[in-house]
Amino acid sequence: MSNNFNKDLDVKATTPYDFGFITKIEIPPKGGWELDSYYIVAVAFTVHNPIHNRIMYTGLIKDGETDFFIPPCIFNPPFPLSNISDWYYVKGINKIDLNDNDVVQIED
Repeated sequence: MSNNFNKDLDVKATTPYDFGFITKIEIPPKGGWELDSYYIVAVAFTVHNPIHNRIMYTGLIKDGETDFFIPPCIFNPPFPLSNISDWYYVKGINKIDLNDNDVVQIED
C-alpha cells in the first residue's frame, strides 16, 4: 500500500510564529488522539522552525496506569525519534492505519 497524503494537508512551509503562536501549542485531530495509533501531523520544533509533515505515534499506556509505557513520538528523519517535550507546534491532520508492509510517502 502506497499513500501520498500531501493532497490532504492544509499547511504550507511556514512557521508557528507566522501564525501568531508564541507559546507551545497542540491541535488534536477531529475526535482527538487515540492511543497506540499513527497520525500524519504538521510539526515544528521551535517557534521559527518551518512547519513540516511527519508521522506521529501516540504512545501506549499500561493497563490501569496513567503513565506512558511507550511515550508519544514523531518520526523525523534524518534525526532520531523525538519526544513530546521537543515539540513546539503539532497539529493532527489525519489518522493512518499501518501494517508491517505499508509504505507511506509524506511530502512537505
